[in-house]
Amino acid sequence: MRNRLIIATFFGTVLLGSAGISYAAFSQREPLRQQITESGFSSYMQSAAAAVGVYKEKVQFTGDLVSTTASYNWDRLQDWAVSVPEHLQLRIRERLQSHMTAAEPVVVPISASKMTLSDMQARQNGGLSGDLSLLEPASGAEPPPTLSQSRWTVDKDDLSVEAVLVPRQVTVISSSQDGKIANVFFGHGDHFKKGDTLIAYDCDDLEAEAAIAGMEKDLTAKKNEGGDKLFKLDIISDVDRLGIQIEDKQAASKVKVYKARMNDCRITAQFDGTVTNRLANPGEYTRTDRVLMEVASDEPLQVEFMVPSKWLRWVNTGAPLEVKINETDAAYSAKITRIYGEVDPVSQSIQMVAALDTYKDPLLPGMSGQAKLSISQIEKAGIRGYLQAPAGP
Repeated sequence: MRNRLIIATFFGTVLLGSAGISYAAFSQREPLRQQITESGFSSYMQSAAAAVGVYKEKVQFTGDLVSTTASYNWDRLQDWAVSVPEHLQLRIRERLQSHMTAAEPVVVPISASKMTLSDMQARQNGGLSGDLSLLEPASGAEPPPTLSQSRWTVDKDDLSVEAVLVPRQVTVISSSQDGKIANVFFGHGDHFKKGDTLIAYDCDDLEAEAAIAGMEKDLTAKKNEGGDKLFKLDIISDVDRLGIQIEDKQAASKVKVYKARMNDCRITAQFDGTVTNRLANPGEYTRTDRVLMEVASDEPLQVEFMVPSKWLRWVNTGAPLEVKINETDAAYSAKITRIYGEVDPVSQSIQMVAALDTYKDPLLPGMSGQAKLSISQIEKAGIRGYLQAPAGP
């Protein structure tokens, strides 16, 4: 009885140990499943092949005592294909099934194996290794489909939509105060530089008040200088000297107020540009917030257009396109720089902005034409569609 108990204990320990080793061999299935889901077809093949390599090593080490467990785990290896996209599941499952017979014979007794425990430990520390050729695509097989082809059907490769040229910066200049306009220095189509005065108000009364404030400041400055001398001679007290200093500071603050109001008497340009619309004339009385002028920057023009919202599958910022302008009958290259953040639910379209590349023709805002996009050219440039790119926070 004692001998039987010892033998039973021995075989029970071996079986439990082999089951533990076999479980450890496949404890990495969750990371591999994630690789299979997130990688391309080639990565699917390499991940599964690496698992086959680990499986062979572990089964070979445990010998024929774990044949039942090995068979069970081989079935689990095939089940990994479930997390692969549908169009690849069948191909992976067929390849795993075709090589199942080749993997089973590795279950051999330990005595028949030429690899020692030290050798297997060194090989395992060296990294995962497997016969990657098992799961490589067959010679002459079609290459894996592109992402756009695998998810969406392309009805036609190119798209042509209406487009219009627009400036990079547009400013509407409104009146900052009630009063009389003294002068408008630029008219329709005139070019100006940054810092130029565009419109000036009649501020004669304000200039007089500012002059008075300046004279008051000069007077308080003299008083402050004299107060310091009298204080040193002990003729006036600390309180008297403090009163003189406060009066001087008040005069200085009043000068700053009038200086700021004088700056509002002139409207200056914030960039180099052109007057696109002039709505005021010298001598007119205006009220606050009345529109006086519209200006646009002289920077290279942009093009605005709308495309069907389903084209977000292939179009994204950086995508190249060609713009043909009706007025010049010439084509210009451009790249998309901005995609508006809302789709029009009525027309099922979305607005986009593209920057024109270097051009020499004297183009003007408002010129129109056709914007032409090509899916093949976009993919050739390495641009992933907006709906293909990872979602933001």
